[in-house]
Amino acid sequence: MHFREGPRGKASGRTGLGAVFGSKKVKALVIIGDEKDMLKPTPKLTKTSE
Repeated sequence: MHFREGPRGKASGRTGLGAVFGSKKVKALVIIGDEKDMLKPTPKLTKTSE
């Protein structure tokens, strides 16, 4: 079985559990980054809202 979740999974060059755990780590980092961005006002958010 091959687990493919977006380009991140392929970039790691792993299949099976390796790809799953790798993608989960990436997702966790992305979520943490988003939360940090939401806490403080960023010019990116204001520009996209316009």
